[in-house]
Parts: sequence; C-alpha cells; structure tokens
Amino acid sequence: MNPSMAREKELKRQKALEKAAKLQAQQASNNQKKSEKKMYSPTAVEKSWYAWWEKSGFFVADAKSSKPPFVIVLPPPNVIGALHIGHALTVAIEDMIVRWRRISGYNTLWVPGMDHAGIATQVWDWKNKYGGTILQQLRGLGASLDWSRECFTMDEKSSRAVTEAFVRLNKNNLIKR
Repeated sequence: MNPSMAREKELKRQKALEKAAKLQAQQASNNQKKSEKKMYSPTAVEKSWYAWWEKSGFFVADAKSSKPPFVIVLPPPNVIGALHIGHALTVAIEDMIVRWRRISGYNTLWVPGMDHAGIATQVWDWKNKYGGTILQQLRGLGASLDWSRECFTMDEKSSRAVTEAFVRLNKNNLIKR
C-alpha cells in the first residue's frame, strides 16, 4: 500500500472514531436530559460497539497491506451444541494475542469456523441447528474474528484444502498411511 493510501485509510479510521465519540457524547447528553433514570445495560453497549467495530471493518485483514502478517485460526469448535468455558478461555486468550498484534502494527487475520466433529451421518443437520448459536456466542464474547472468512470444515473449499495438505505431506514422506 502506498503512503498516500495508508494516510487516507488512517484518516477515514480517525473520522469514524471521532464520529463514534461525538455520537456517544450526544447520546450521553440526551440521556441526561431525560427525567427518568435508566439502568446501564452492558449487553446493549457491548452489542452496539461490536456491531460498529464489524461495520467499520476493524477485524478484516487487508490482503494488500504492507504491514507484517499475523495469522491465527480459531480451533474450530464442534457443531454439537453450545460453547463451554474451555472455548471461552481459548477465545479470550487468542483474542488478546490478536488484538495485541493488531495494535502493534501487524496486519492480523483471525479466521473463525466450526468443525463437523466426525458426525458423518448428521453433519449438515447439526451445523444448521447449532452453527448459528455458536457463532452468536463467539460474537457475544467480543472475539475480533474476520467474519468475512468464516468457514466450516466440511465446506467444499475447506475439504479441498485439507485433501491438498494431506497429498503434499504424503508426497514429501511426512506422513504414512
């Protein structure tokens, strides 16, 4: 990316941040003017900030960036139900690392996805039933995943990539049958 494009992108980001700060100040001012007291709702605040982060593209990696890359794949949770505390721990640790790399000047990519868990007979039923729940839970945790690259291990593209990897590993005698 040339310097003028980088400056332009940074200016856009700064303007978006300023706009959000003004909006937040305006909302705070409007809330103070109301005579009735409202309770703070962390869930509502978190959802609105997360939606704004996503809309602003803060989690999306730039393929044309000159920044050094940092890529991590979320170990895909199985689509057999809801996330558990172990998933939350892994997501929290990975999110911390990804955000640290992002603010340290890296072009970060954190890929979200789900695994089929070896349930050969009901893979798509399970994905359709639980996939949305799992993805919403990941968003609820505030994970800064690049949702534009979401994958499922049984998708055609993912299956081809796995097959390609095994063929290469076998060809190079790095695995045995």
